[in-house]
Amino acid sequence: MLHGNRLRQWDSNRKLELYDPEDVTVSRVEFWRNGMQQPIPIEPDRSTSPPTVAVPNILLQSCEPIIAYECVSETESFRTIRKQILHVEPRCRPADYVCEETPVKQWDNLDVRLDQHDTILEQHSNTLKQHSTMLKTQETEISDLGNELNDASAELQKLEQAQTLSDAEIAQRVKTVNGVSPDKNGAVSVPIASSEEMQGFVDTYCKANGVQAGATAAQAEQIEKNTQDIRLFTEELENNINSLSLWESGQINSDGTNNTNNTRIRTISYIPDNVIRVKADDQANVRAQLYAADGTFVKVSDLGFTQDFLVADVLAEDAQASKIRLTARHVKTTTAIDTDYAEHIQLLTLTDTELTAAGKSADAAATGAAIAALEKTDSDQQSRICSIDHILSPVWEQGHIKTADGTDGLPTANSFALRIRTGFLPEDVQKITTSRLGWLYLFRYDKDGNFVDYIDYEASAEVTDFDHSQYLYRAMLRDGLDYGAATDLSYTAYVKIENKINRPLVRFEIDHTMRDVSGDLSGVDLSADTLPEKTLEQVYSLFDGLVTAYPDYVTKSDAAGLCSMTYPDYANGVSGSSIYADTPAYKTYLYTLSESNASAGNDGTCKKAKLLIVCGVHGNEYAAPYNAYLFAKQLCDSVLTDENFFKLRAAFDIYIIPCLNGYGMYHGLRGNANGVNINRNFPVEDWKVRSEDTKDTAANNYSGPSAGSEFETQLVMNITDLIQPDMCIDHHNYNKEKWQFYTTVCDYRWLGLMYQSLVDCSCAFKKNYPQYFGTGFSLLVDKSGAAPSSVSKDKTLCTASKWWYESGMTFAATVEAAVSINYTDGVYTDTTTNYYGMDTLSVAEYTLRNVVLHAGQYVLDNK
Repeated sequence: MLHGNRLRQWDSNRKLELYDPEDVTVSRVEFWRNGMQQPIPIEPDRSTSPPTVAVPNILLQSCEPIIAYECVSETESFRTIRKQILHVEPRCRPADYVCEETPVKQWDNLDVRLDQHDTILEQHSNTLKQHSTMLKTQETEISDLGNELNDASAELQKLEQAQTLSDAEIAQRVKTVNGVSPDKNGAVSVPIASSEEMQGFVDTYCKANGVQAGATAAQAEQIEKNTQDIRLFTEELENNINSLSLWESGQINSDGTNNTNNTRIRTISYIPDNVIRVKADDQANVRAQLYAADGTFVKVSDLGFTQDFLVADVLAEDAQASKIRLTARHVKTTTAIDTDYAEHIQLLTLTDTELTAAGKSADAAATGAAIAALEKTDSDQQSRICSIDHILSPVWEQGHIKTADGTDGLPTANSFALRIRTGFLPEDVQKITTSRLGWLYLFRYDKDGNFVDYIDYEASAEVTDFDHSQYLYRAMLRDGLDYGAATDLSYTAYVKIENKINRPLVRFEIDHTMRDVSGDLSGVDLSADTLPEKTLEQVYSLFDGLVTAYPDYVTKSDAAGLCSMTYPDYANGVSGSSIYADTPAYKTYLYTLSESNASAGNDGTCKKAKLLIVCGVHGNEYAAPYNAYLFAKQLCDSVLTDENFFKLRAAFDIYIIPCLNGYGMYHGLRGNANGVNINRNFPVEDWKVRSEDTKDTAANNYSGPSAGSEFETQLVMNITDLIQPDMCIDHHNYNKEKWQFYTTVCDYRWLGLMYQSLVDCSCAFKKNYPQYFGTGFSLLVDKSGAAPSSVSKDKTLCTASKWWYESGMTFAATVEAAVSINYTDGVYTDTTTNYYGMDTLSVAEYTLRNVVLHAGQYVLDNK
């Protein structure tokens, strides 16, 4: 097991201590992250005590988890004995960071391995030649049988002709045989003959005309069956050739790449397009890996390891899948079957030329689309139900629980110990289900932790009879097909543990009432020409008024001071600079709305949910800060007139940064003082340098010299880390768009919530402002009518909401509201109306409020 101080993004030359299992020496540690083609092998440094392992520097450039596999050396490969997930704490890239390449141990005995592969290749080549010779022999036999069939068919035709002679021909032949002539009407009088005479007539006829018996119907049927048997034998021969030439030692990783460090077998490439079925005998199990037409890995089949499946059924699991590779193992172990594996696995083909690869792909795509539609329908249905069940993620670890006394067994190389186990399960667990690959043991202890007994539920279990009033429970899992062994590393796919949760603290009731906000903004100058120089001062003055009026609920803090950050030079006041425009000194403030603030005398133990709202990311967007104030003011003074704000205040602590980009706000700039668009600077997974234009006051999308390089970006990240919110909203506005508002999210579960908000907003706007939005039914979408255009799924930009999403937030979104109304009588128009007017701000206020209520309910239901 690896131990050491926590890993941080952009660290260099980090080493972790390695503690070997009992009686086993770890030969190397393979580091891997999702998306890598191959793991990075690192040998332990055993000159120290305990030994240490260097974490590859390149993996510390991202904050994604790293998976470490501890391996032991075997005869010709390495075997994994333990897996550990290493979490990387995100942080901004240091200015002096330099990536040094970590020394990597290359493959041992490469020449020997290449020679072995050459030998195997030569053996397969010889085998192929033998089968080719056999195939030619069979072709000759088929040709000979075909000739025999043609001869038999000719004889059969003669017989059929003989059986269909006309009456005149029969009469003429009878005359010839018996010397009897027909009368003037052509009739022939034939005396009745005895049976002996009739037999003589037939014998004489057959002798005179030379008609042979030929092929009877039964013989023709036998010939057809022989032909069919030959065709099937040819197909079987082809199957055997395919089997022998397709397989090699090694397995396929969970990401579709090759793994040579395993004694299973795998197909070298995709199985042939004419294979319609894969079938193994009672000695082997096979598993399918699915790939797209361009070779991109799609997924591992849902069937797991099985002995029989149709290719079309597996391809139907995903609409993108059109190719398959296979992995095979012995049914009773996780290793390979014997070397004659081709005898155990059949790739069954069909000679029907209409069954082409394209046809299969089309069928699979159609089936996949139908399945996706059913899954979506089911998901949509579930989203409408406030379920009391959800899946837990208890901590599993390698090692077994002893059935004799319920104590832990240490993980060793012994397969009996390489199971997985949990600690004590939460006392609200109500149900455990396992698949056929997960064999469940449930251990019971008394309330003091003393072992009582255990129950062996075997595989495919469903356990619901928990008695939490008397017992504590632990779970252990092993492979459902191999007694004594552990499941593979994806064991969590074989078990589901569910519990019951309390109903949400509150339940919001969505209404469609909109407010007149003019009184709340009385005396505020919203003139377009004065917004840049006055907004920073006016917004802080409005929020400070709430601090004065509601000291037990609203507090003000210097956001940078809370995070021990130093303000940049341009925030300390600029005059006569050649780099920055003249700017008065300013600070960035955080306003906290909480019943647990210091002024209320609360000890801070309130376990409410937390909402963070950030405004002013783009300096030239002035409506969002005023809208955040309208939201905060209702939390303060509308709690007795609006039950939703009463419930919000009871359920959430709310944090608001109204003016993040002070420099940009003062000068009317989209970017900050360095010309960087803050909402392209967050260190998300796919960050890259975008537009190199700096100081662009209009459409600046310059993402900065490096991810997270800007003071404003770092401040949001540090505040997020400090308060640990459950829900985050990046609030923006725009001057003129096709939509009255829109939102962007990075999770399809959240997309449905935002669509519900779109419907509510459309209804409220029409109900309260019919002169703008009309009275007929329609959703507020763009002019093309492509609903829901005002809701989109954003996973491409380096925005705050995407960074929050990647950080594991329960909910995060970008919420945009317009600063004008572009509708007349329900028809979109290019004419700007009510620019920064009270009706427009009333629309913006309802938009933010409605999104918060929908998302807040989701957070409370899923927190």
